[in-house]
Formats: sequence, C-alpha cells, structure tokens
Amino acid sequence: MATEMDTAKIDWSESAPLRLLVAEDDTNQWPIMRYFLNRLELQADFATDGQQALEAASADPYDLILMDLRMPRLSGLEAASKLRRLGYDRPIVALTAEPQWLEHKHHLAGFDDLVTKPMTLQQLRETIQRHIPANRPRLACWPTPAENLRAIRNLLQFLIDLPDSSSSFHQAMRDRNEAVLTSFGRQIAGMAESLGLTDLARLGGEFSELVGQRRWDDLNLQLDALKQSARNQLDQLG
Repeated sequence: MATEMDTAKIDWSESAPLRLLVAEDDTNQWPIMRYFLNRLELQADFATDGQQALEAASADPYDLILMDLRMPRLSGLEAASKLRRLGYDRPIVALTAEPQWLEHKHHLAGFDDLVTKPMTLQQLRETIQRHIPANRPRLACWPTPAENLRAIRNLLQFLIDLPDSSSSFHQAMRDRNEAVLTSFGRQIAGMAESLGLTDLARLGGEFSELVGQRRWDDLNLQLDALKQSARNQLDQLG
C-alpha cells in the first residue's frame, strides 16, 4: 500500500540515469512506445493500470510518468491525484485518445501536461524535452531488429482492425469529429514515417487533408486504403 513518500531518499542528482514510467492498459501500444523510447536512447518501466503505477512511483519515484487517463482498477486521474497527495512532485503527463481533453485541462489536477495518442516520435521527444533537463544522462539503448518488427506489426494490426481497435476513432467517424480525425491522420502519418512505412505515412497525411476539406465520403475510401496498405505490408512481413 502506498504511504507518504520519504523525499530524503530520492536521488535528485544529475548523475543518476533517467527513469521513466509508462502507465498504459493497452499492452498493444507497449512495443511502439518502447521502440520510440529506444530511438531516443531511453528505457522505461510499464504499468498496466493506475494502481500499479501508483505503487511503482510511490516506492521509487521516476523522472517522468506518462499516464493514460482511462485505465482499470484505478484511473490515471485517480492515480495522479493520489501521488500528489503523497508528496510526489515530479512530472506526470496525461495520455489520452480523446482530444476534447485539450479543452478541459483545468480538470486534470495533478498532471503537468497532456498529450494525445497515438503519440508520434516527435511528440514524445518534445514532451520529454519540456519536462526533463537536457543535461540529465540517459540510458543508451538502441532498438533491436525484433523490437522494430514488433512495433511495425502492432501498428499494422491496429490499422487493420479499425474501427474496432479504437472506440474513440469509431465515435469520431460516426460524429464526423474534425479535431479527433485530423489528429488521428497526422499521428498515424508520424508513427508510420518513424517506422519507415512511407506508404502508410502518405495515406495518413492524405486522411487529415480530407478531413480538413470535409470530404466525408472520400474519408471512408481513404480509411479502406489505409487498411489495405497495412494488410499488404503485414503479408509481406510473413
């Protein structure tokens, strides 16, 4: 059980290696996030729910926590609030697939920042730069070929399974929510580009452009093209 933290035991020295925690209940997102972190020469621990994140962070504080808002057992909102009450004063960044939270940041007490997901490599880099001093040493760790392949497979399968793989995307398509759909296209494009999936990156960018032009009928065709491209590339991987 989490107890009040003894801050005297926290190593705040600049010589200590960075420690990150990613709290995300969708384990399908883990390989992509781990791949991105490796590209930035960083490593992280992972938690599947808010309770695990609370226990891990209160036992041994992290330099930065990336916390999904909606998780089982204990939500990200509840976990962040409890950590703050325990005296946790390091950065906690909220992750959400619901861009409407950007308009309600005042409800995110306990968080230092908010980032929409799926997150791109550039977004992750900028988030870390905002909250961690550049002179802190990092853990050098490059992604292995197996990690690269796992991240690619996860992204491709996510696209193939749309809209079932994302309830927020399904709702956005039904409601024609421009903010959510534009963000989706841009983030898919960024993730695909960082993984070397140039055709998917192009299609993701075109998806966002169609949203901006409110070409709703063409949007469904573009989604079909994204899914077909993902299927083709997954077949090529074998």
